[in-house]
Amino acid sequence: LPHAHFLIILKSNYKINNPDQYDHIISAEIPDKDKYPVLHDLVIKHMMHGPCGVLNSKNSCMQDGNCKYHYPCPFSKVTLQGEDSYP
Repeated sequence: LPHAHFLIILKSNYKINNPDQYDHIISAEIPDKDKYPVLHDLVIKHMMHGPCGVLNSKNSCMQDGNCKYHYPCPFSKVTLQGEDSYP
């Protein structure tokens, strides 16, 4: 799917630096399968990881019995910010 990666450097008073600000700008959802069947299938096929771990131990991401990308992650109802400011 077409997408872009950007690096934007802002003055410190304009930086997005807390979970409320992240949630105000960034969101993600799987497109409705009935309204957008082609887009839904593309997102499922190309933009989701897995299954891996106990569900698929032969996935290419598996190393020494664990996913090298640390999936699956537990679901979180809120956005958290790590010590490195990574959401």
